[in-house]
Amino acid sequence: MTDELQSLPRGLGELIQGVLELQVHFTPLTSPAMSRRRELINAIAAEFASLLAASDDHVSQVKGSNGAGNNAKVPWVRVFDPAQSPRPTLGWYVVLLFAADGSAAYLSLNQGVTKLDPAGIEVNVSDGWGRVSESPASRTSLMDEATRDVDLRDPGLGAQYARGNLLAFRYSRDGIPSDEDIKRHLRWLSELLTILPTTDALPSQNRAAAESGVLDVPTFQDVGEAELRTIRNAIHWSEDEILNTVESLRDASPQIVLAGPPGTGKTFVARHLAAYLLGQAGYVDHNPQIEVVQFHPTYGYEEFVEGLRPTIGPAGAFEFAPVAGTIVQLAEAIAEDGQPRVLIIDEMNRANLPRVFGELYYLLEYREQEVRLMYRDRFALPEQLFIIGTMNTADRSIRSVDFALRRRFDFFDVTPSSEILKAHYSENGHVNELGPSLYSGFDALNEAVFALMGDRHHGIGHSYFMLDRMSRATLRAVWERQVQPLLEDYVGGNVASLDGLSVESLFGE
Repeated sequence: MTDELQSLPRGLGELIQGVLELQVHFTPLTSPAMSRRRELINAIAAEFASLLAASDDHVSQVKGSNGAGNNAKVPWVRVFDPAQSPRPTLGWYVVLLFAADGSAAYLSLNQGVTKLDPAGIEVNVSDGWGRVSESPASRTSLMDEATRDVDLRDPGLGAQYARGNLLAFRYSRDGIPSDEDIKRHLRWLSELLTILPTTDALPSQNRAAAESGVLDVPTFQDVGEAELRTIRNAIHWSEDEILNTVESLRDASPQIVLAGPPGTGKTFVARHLAAYLLGQAGYVDHNPQIEVVQFHPTYGYEEFVEGLRPTIGPAGAFEFAPVAGTIVQLAEAIAEDGQPRVLIIDEMNRANLPRVFGELYYLLEYREQEVRLMYRDRFALPEQLFIIGTMNTADRSIRSVDFALRRRFDFFDVTPSSEILKAHYSENGHVNELGPSLYSGFDALNEAVFALMGDRHHGIGHSYFMLDRMSRATLRAVWERQVQPLLEDYVGGNVASLDGLSVESLFGE
């Protein structure tokens, strides 16, 4: 595909055609085809933004997505007013959706959906249809060209997007209309968007749905702004970073991996994401719905799934009996009370993953299926079991992780960030006596380490420097007791290569 990667097509029709042709080359991992698809999605978003700006449209933002973490089966370009749809899972917007098999694209007037069941979604769509069909803007021949049915050929997020469709134009791969027709469709759907309600009514509808039990996962709600502030204040990620990660956990394969160098707060972030996902932002300590296990070289299938353990029998003698491991225990707990659980696997890449997961490789991809385990005839992973893994990229590169596992998890990079460091010292009474030199020195340290190691997997995380009070004496203690030993581990004892790295050279006198 190298010849195809030289330049971008011209015009919306050719850009859409290009994405559809690349859909047949889909892989969740990085590839030339998926990198090309990202370029085309971004180009379509730029074309939409330019068109709406020229027409002085009320819609103020356009955003394209090639996927959160790994590549998505159904990429999209969203046109929205933040007051009407602050995030993709909430409110009304116009969105260009691409079928997973590349058969068609749909320009859809759509509502954000999360875990509402089809009946709950249909209530909102029915109300939206009533508003649109009765408006003067609907009295046009365009109404006859549009469809109420969307088929994205994807049982995961694609099926949810399809349920949220109110009205759409279908562009088949072998019959994409002219650029002028696509622009006309976009302008008309944007006009209809102004008729639909803002988000102020939606949270109450979702709360009512939760109380009546129509949510797929009883604890899930459309998490409010207070909960979002709670997790932002805790982990200092942007709203987009948080919501993209949570969106990935809510698709058909609800498992992700947070991968990054030591000290980037991966486990801390995982615990807060778990609580937020459960609708319990901030409840990270002793939460009975969050389980944490740490993998290590001797951790095995018996601890994780099930295995024989010595027990005392009725006669008082030792005997071996099958005992459920962590993940089977969680599945049984969900079956008993119907409540979701989040499993956090810390240091995931330190274990022999194919041996630990065993048959679960299949179930991670096909949650609706059952398999036979060694000591039970039938077992399935419930949809309400979410898995967040953490991987230390300095300990073992994620490139060495089994490909079959990588294909079943969405991977998110957690990198050293001076912005998180700044946010830490600007809130909650934390004091930075060094001022800006702490942040510039931190950035200089990581750039030096990246250059020394020849990759970005061996950085120094911000959490080493996130204390209640950072003074010159405290910085030197952190350097001597934590940073310096880690750097020496990185270079394998070649201490001479670290001669240019010191507190004074990086952070000043």
